[in-house]
Order: sequence, then C-alpha cells, then structure tokens
Amino acid sequence: MPKGNKDDGISLDETLANLTLVLKKKQQALEEREIAIEKATVMLNRERSEVFGDKSDSDVLHLNIGGDRLAVLRRTLTSVEGSMLASRFSGRWDESLEKDQDGHFFIDQPIELFRPMINYLRARACETPLGPPIKSPHPKDYELRQDFYRLVEYFGMTPGIYPTIIELYQQGEPGSAEVGSFPDCFVKSSDILGGRYATITSKQIQIQ
Repeated sequence: MPKGNKDDGISLDETLANLTLVLKKKQQALEEREIAIEKATVMLNRERSEVFGDKSDSDVLHLNIGGDRLAVLRRTLTSVEGSMLASRFSGRWDESLEKDQDGHFFIDQPIELFRPMINYLRARACETPLGPPIKSPHPKDYELRQDFYRLVEYFGMTPGIYPTIIELYQQGEPGSAEVGSFPDCFVKSSDILGGRYATITSKQIQIQ
C-alpha cells in the first residue's frame, strides 16, 4: 500500500475519533443543561409553593356570602385579570382572608348582589360561538341595580361584567369592537362626520 494512502487512513481515523470526542462533549453539555433546567424548575415550583401554597385553578372554594353558602371554582373568581376579586382569591392571600367558623371564606355582601356576578362569570366560562349571547346582569329594581353596580366596581369587575359592545352603522353592515365601560353611561357627540351625526353611548355608536 502506498505511503500516502496509509497516512490518509491514519488521518481519517484521527478525524473520526475527534468527531466522536466532540459529540460526547456536546452530549454531556446537553445533559448538564437538562439537569440545570430541572433544578431551576424545582426551585421555581418551590418558590411558587411558598408564595401561593398548594393552590390550583381547579380548587373548589367554599364561600360564605353574608350568611349564605356558595361553592365556586377558583378560576371563576380569578377570571377577570387585574381585578381585586382575582387578586384576593389568587391563592396568595388564602391564609389571611376572613373566614367563618367552618373555615369558609367570608364576604360581607348580600347574596342577591354577589350571586348574579358569579353566575355571569360561570356563563362566560362555557360560552360558545354558536350559543346565545351572554347578557350582563341588570337588576330590575333601581336601588338593587345601583348597589349591584357599586359592588361590581368595588371588586374591580366592571370591564369583565360589562364588556361594552360598540357598533358602527354607516351605509352597510355594522362592525363591532369590545371596550371596557361603566354601564348606563350616555354621551352625545355634536361632531358631524361627513354630514352624518354620531350618537355615542356605552352600548353603541350610530352614525346617521
């Protein structure tokens, strides 16, 4: 065998050995990275458990609403992000919240005000495109309605309970968009848009 071919054979063996060594090092680096990620995940879960405890969105919370008992999922109470209700029942404050003698979370509000809000959140959780639209609660009695609006605002739930629909009518099919607004507000605009008068309410905009 020519000497050049022998050298080529040795060179090829060395190259394969080097490649094997490189692959082993990369595999070892990947394994070390996986171990580091697992450790970080364990630490994160431990820290979360220390802050929130062993809490889950699927927890069934037992409430005492002004003397009336109500069972509701945690994810229902926390479904409106940024609200005081969501913050209160996130799980972080469970140990410090007021409870009755049976350990049920106590909310010092009438059940006839609190229940419609919870029922609306429950209905929204199972809303489907083909189902009938969900209507925001509007108590018929004026005083009860004002108290309900006050409760909704107190818990920071207005954008979630009253997601206002704005509809634009202008020579064709209406388009719509959702915004957050307080119920029963009414504003008129004297702006003339292309010769058409715009009427603005919390429920719709009509351009005539």
